[in-house]
Amino acid sequence: MTEVARRHIGFDRKIELTWLDAIAAQAAAGVSAKEAREYVWRLLDGVLAGETTHDARGKTLTVLSRIWLSFPRGA
Repeated sequence: MTEVARRHIGFDRKIELTWLDAIAAQAAAGVSAKEAREYVWRLLDGVLAGETTHDARGKTLTVLSRIWLSFPRGA
């Protein structure tokens, strides 16, 4: 593995730090995963194209949710 490869986390799309911060804040506030996803869905409206989970906005929300909202049991 090259030095450059070690400094990057792989996502299949661009993820803005402000989006990570927004969903982290929702998780830290203790809101439900559903409410957090709805909040970030609205945040991404007009920023990313799409109205379904299969579009850019939905796929980005999935990446963000898996980082902050989907934890293995016992973690």
